[in-house]
Amino acid sequence: MSGTSVISKVFWPAHACTPRMRPGFIIGWNVRSFTACVAAVVSDVELSDLEAALSTFAADTHTAFAQMSKVCAVPPIVLGVFTGRGGKRAGGKAGVPEMFKSEAVTEKKQSANLWITIEMLDNYMPSLSSIYCCGFHYPHVPTEIIFYHQPNPTHLQYLSLEPLVLDVSPDVQPAEKPPQQGGQQQQQANERDVTTLRNMQRVMSHSRKVTGGGGGKEDAGDMEIVLNQINTSYYLEKGVSALLRRARRQRRRPFSDVLFDFLSALLGRLLLWCARVLWSPLLRPALVHPIMLVLFVVRFVAEVALFLLNVRLPKWAMNGVAIKDLSTAAQQVDLRLQQACYWPWQYMLLRRRNWANMATTRAQYISMWLVANDIIIGVAVGSFLINNSTYVAASLHYYLDHYMVDSLESMIDWLMGWPAGLKLNSELDKFLGELFLWLIRMWTVCMASLRPITPTLIGLIGLSGVCGASMIFSLASDLIAFMTLHVYWFYMVAARIFNWQLTILFSLFNLFQGKKRNMLRHRIDSCDYDLDQLLLGTILFTLLTFLFPTIIVYYLTFATVKPCWCYFPPSPNGDTARLPESLSSVCHYAAIQGPREAAWYVRA
Repeated sequence: MSGTSVISKVFWPAHACTPRMRPGFIIGWNVRSFTACVAAVVSDVELSDLEAALSTFAADTHTAFAQMSKVCAVPPIVLGVFTGRGGKRAGGKAGVPEMFKSEAVTEKKQSANLWITIEMLDNYMPSLSSIYCCGFHYPHVPTEIIFYHQPNPTHLQYLSLEPLVLDVSPDVQPAEKPPQQGGQQQQQANERDVTTLRNMQRVMSHSRKVTGGGGGKEDAGDMEIVLNQINTSYYLEKGVSALLRRARRQRRRPFSDVLFDFLSALLGRLLLWCARVLWSPLLRPALVHPIMLVLFVVRFVAEVALFLLNVRLPKWAMNGVAIKDLSTAAQQVDLRLQQACYWPWQYMLLRRRNWANMATTRAQYISMWLVANDIIIGVAVGSFLINNSTYVAASLHYYLDHYMVDSLESMIDWLMGWPAGLKLNSELDKFLGELFLWLIRMWTVCMASLRPITPTLIGLIGLSGVCGASMIFSLASDLIAFMTLHVYWFYMVAARIFNWQLTILFSLFNLFQGKKRNMLRHRIDSCDYDLDQLLLGTILFTLLTFLFPTIIVYYLTFATVKPCWCYFPPSPNGDTARLPESLSSVCHYAAIQGPREAAWYVRA
């Protein structure tokens, strides 16, 4: 390494390190000074034809490359030549193909801002053999060759400094730090992303550490530009190759065929111009305006439904919960209506955005595919439910009768004796046991009238599969919640009695301490009680204390049973239970990012 203060960086595609690579011209971008991003090596072409193809391709506004090239900072150019492996001459130098000795290549080397010559070593690794800048040769320049796997944008592969955010709402800002909470898989994914980002930043700042120079902000800016160029390299390579193949075919074709193609293209443009002239004054009002009217009506109905679903009940009814919180199906309808209102904006964003934020663009596309996957799975599950509605209904009633009726009756009969050797209050134990058994018998009679129409309900739930698998699971959860409503009643009765008794015991305990609760100041103050008050409090406290074990046994029993069910309606205190994660996560599949391996580098 010489004492020069410059260092060159060359980003090289990994698929170009194969024995099949032939000598050719290197195309890509000159990022800054001696930093270059190579997109491809083009063989069997003249320099003038390649430059013409690059100009034509970069100027075409109808290709995907035209949108992505806006964030590449500089246009693509011919960076130099790739000599391949070749043979060794007597002097020990690699043999240079004759096509690189032409006058056009020599003039380009003298006038280009950057002209590099790269040869292939015996281990199929590229090596920078010479570098020219404005005609001056820079010998013994330290070089970093950084390899990258070329992402395929058609497969939603890309490299980005920003993590993928699936929340595509316009108000969401990208997080600066990875989340500190989450599952083990999420934590491992965050660690991999942080490691990849750290490695990429270390690659870009390596030359600054070697030479002792500054430029941290410039390195960070170069990293974003280089990643955008790498993401665009696929379109550049495929597009230039297609233009060159088309140009070769044009040369081989007779003049009559070329003239025919020219006239056909001219006729097509004329017809397109006529269609545009007729579209605006005649066809557009007749087609677009009715469609816009229908969309407006649909959007209005969706907004009204969203408003009704989010209306809160009065405080005396379910403690003021929203209507959508009464059912998981209502929550799913609320979500789908929000998506329906959001999709037009999302579609226009996908059609018009300039690809400046690759992570956000891919998240927009992936979020739409998540809904499509949900609908596909929903149609499959719905078809199964429709074709097997009788069997599913019979199985559902069998398991509900076994676990929700017979097992509960056996458990209550066990509690009415001496459960686990506990001697409960006989009168209170008998009263509570008979109360719960009466509720079970009443609910069994109610469910008997529902049994004949259960297959029809299962079929209707299957038809809802056109709205997605999440809608099927939501309706199934509501159906099971309704069929197990008596279990929720048991829990609420036991919880209410337990809460009342515990509150009274706490108040009587304050009475023994000579204190009472000040409702105005929300605190406990000292108070003097009469003898009659203390005597009555002692009697009530003793009575409730002896009854408390019986109450707590029933409460703990049903409080233990409660988490076993999939879903419970909202409680009167305002708490709303929800579906378990396995059901609610049906629309939240793990998004697959682009290649995680960002880059590795070799010191030349």
